[in-house]
Amino acid sequence: MKRTLLPLVVFATLVPVHALAQEDADTGSEDVSCIQVIQPAVDPETNECREFSTPCDVPEGWEPVSSCEGVEEDFEDTQLEDLEGREIEREISVRMQQFSSCDDFKDRMAEIFAKTYQYYPYPRGPVPFVDFAEDDALDFDDEAIETNGADGFGRGGAVSQGVKAEDFSDTNVQVLGVDESERIKTDGEFIYYYNEHAKSVFIARAFPTDRVEIIRSIKIPDSFYNPELYLRNDKLVILASRYSSPRTHNSRIWYDYTNKTAVVVYDVSDISDLKIERYSLVDGSLDRSRVIGDTLYVVSSNYISPVLKNHTRGMSVEDIREAMDEARILPHYADIHRTAEGQTGELKVNNKTLPYSVEIDEAASCDEIEYLLPDDETIEELGFTPRMVTISTIDLSDAQSSIETKAVLGDVSEIYMSLENLYLTTRVYTSTPGDFFCPELARCILPIGGFSTTNTIIHKFSVDELEVDYEASAFVAGAPLNQYSMNERNGNFQIITSVWHPERATHLFVLDENLEKIGSVTDIAPGEEFKSSRYIGDKLYLVTFRAIDPLFVIDIADPSDPEIIGELKIPGFSTYLHPYDDNHLIGLGYDTMENQWGGTQTAGVQVSLYEIDYTRSETAESRCGALQWVDDVRYEECLDDVDPSRIYVAQKTSATFGGRGSSSEVLNNPRLFVWNASKNLLFMPVELSWHDDEFEEYRITDAFFGTLAVSVTPARIAEEARITHFDSADFKQKREEECLEYSERATRETQCVEIIGGGTYCPDKTDYIPPYCYADAPIETYIAQQRWQYRQYMVTRNLYFDDTLFVVSDDHMTLHDMDDDYERVDALEWKQ
Repeated sequence: MKRTLLPLVVFATLVPVHALAQEDADTGSEDVSCIQVIQPAVDPETNECREFSTPCDVPEGWEPVSSCEGVEEDFEDTQLEDLEGREIEREISVRMQQFSSCDDFKDRMAEIFAKTYQYYPYPRGPVPFVDFAEDDALDFDDEAIETNGADGFGRGGAVSQGVKAEDFSDTNVQVLGVDESERIKTDGEFIYYYNEHAKSVFIARAFPTDRVEIIRSIKIPDSFYNPELYLRNDKLVILASRYSSPRTHNSRIWYDYTNKTAVVVYDVSDISDLKIERYSLVDGSLDRSRVIGDTLYVVSSNYISPVLKNHTRGMSVEDIREAMDEARILPHYADIHRTAEGQTGELKVNNKTLPYSVEIDEAASCDEIEYLLPDDETIEELGFTPRMVTISTIDLSDAQSSIETKAVLGDVSEIYMSLENLYLTTRVYTSTPGDFFCPELARCILPIGGFSTTNTIIHKFSVDELEVDYEASAFVAGAPLNQYSMNERNGNFQIITSVWHPERATHLFVLDENLEKIGSVTDIAPGEEFKSSRYIGDKLYLVTFRAIDPLFVIDIADPSDPEIIGELKIPGFSTYLHPYDDNHLIGLGYDTMENQWGGTQTAGVQVSLYEIDYTRSETAESRCGALQWVDDVRYEECLDDVDPSRIYVAQKTSATFGGRGSSSEVLNNPRLFVWNASKNLLFMPVELSWHDDEFEEYRITDAFFGTLAVSVTPARIAEEARITHFDSADFKQKREEECLEYSERATRETQCVEIIGGGTYCPDKTDYIPPYCYADAPIETYIAQQRWQYRQYMVTRNLYFDDTLFVVSDDHMTLHDMDDDYERVDALEWKQ
């Protein structure tokens, strides 16, 4: 029987007059007559006029009138709109469950697979199969993590250590004390950089800056994908997804565990004698990671995707269950860690016994797997492909400690981590709005106006060093944009989500320590797209965008009553917000322009400084000052919305770099944001381009690829320097060689032919000549078109050590004196 989900609407209680009269009687006050006499009354909100049988039947808020004649009712009926705007709250406590046994696990999984996969037959024959065998985990011979071509365990001359810069940049993180992985790390003396072009981690001395040199390199296996680094107390951590080729196996079912998460921990206390302390593999690709203190937290996941041999339509649950082998579904891990001094090692490489212990085990047994699944109808109608999520914790300070793991059946879209808790979020997609059914007994926080094709599950886990314990779960409407959409303050969890039905809007939900909703602000900026947010203390700064960029200031000091207290409308939009001081906020994003179709498109990378003054009131100049230069109609609309009860929020100053098509990786990856607060300097890699809008709309007339140094003060935002690793002279020669071929084509005469019956046909030339070969095209036009062939010259990262700026690409690293107009003082080529 098909179930229909009807919206539960919470209406305000209407208190009739006679009830008030009775209340007055109970208190001894004067009674109100409730005799049978017709009493007309009007609803002041809708102008609806009705006649009631007694005065006591008139609803609260309605105004008695002598007659309904002459009262004009509103023509437009708003009942449906009012209904859509009401809020639904279904809050029933829920906790993730655990399977009671492997039989229980297989029974439930077989039911899911039968519902989900019965309409997707696969051909007969062998299918891939990977078992977490010992030889797969211990293939040091083929997949050795080499150091300068050595055997993976380091060798070389002595390297003195100890002199560090007083002021140096570090990874820009969301939560103080919660480190995030990056391609580059430094301790103030050495730089550790993963070079994608060379597939190596280079270790270079960076300070003192007059002794810069490459000390070592660690060769990364080809099977490692997108490695990132941590550096903690003389421990270098290399994290990556590790892919391997599957073997074939004539089994009736396949679980794709070819993807694994690799964790390699080096002891770098003596760079001349690097030692691998740990090499761990966990089933599933790397999703996210964090480091708190000496504890590494790694979240990895993998789809459970059964491919059944002889799979036919309508295969029974019993058949699927019989084909399942829980030993191959359960995630495993292999942990190779250094043994204590005096202990005999277990690891053999090239017939040599090394001082390492080897442990291979399940990440969780069947009855330890925690889960929260959709109901059967949702699985059957909309599909559901479960992922096995593994949370691994490793003590970086103790090489002999065991890896700890926890398994959750679910998925990972984004994570947020505080010093005490880890939050996993999962997006839940549906085919049509409103089709999402909460799991049985689930706590759902879904506004009717926010029913969307996308909703979010939140799982909360407490963390205490290696201990990770499940606490609570909740559902909210819409989906967060990124990790900066979430925050924890005073034990409460705050999350901003976007919904797309029935209209695009943004919601803020405040959940308590049990993930029960205690406050919200819904339908923020209807029709606008959520672009960025930043929680700072008891304030939330939120940016949305459609044609202009509203910046909202939301007071979240009272978690039960968050309130919008300020708003600014300006052209463009910010994708990242960063605190400048107590009254100013840096915004990185895009300027915008109107395109030929009347829409809006980006028009350059924009850096803005916003002023927030809690002692002043909003004015027309603060809220709308910039709009008069863009759109007079929108400016007038903004003036109508000025609200003196709100605080003063203004764009203090801004600057735009490049034209349309310009971008910076910092805008989507805040970890690259490098801010020197003592000098008020911002450094960011950029790709800037300019176009010939008057004659050839898509022709790039100028471009710059490199680092932009920008000074940011309340008085002005200004470009201080541009630094590139592209050598124009070298590329001029490359362009001349390439364009020579086009030159020969361009001088070729048109071939004319005579037509039978008379006449001559001379076809037009159809050869395409790229604009960068035009005589008046600058060399930057060529570089812009061909840059992806020379990605090693693209600036990837920036660092500073005291007064020296380090600009890094995969080809080389340059040093620049910030106190001497960024003069280049040294360069270092990345070489093995």
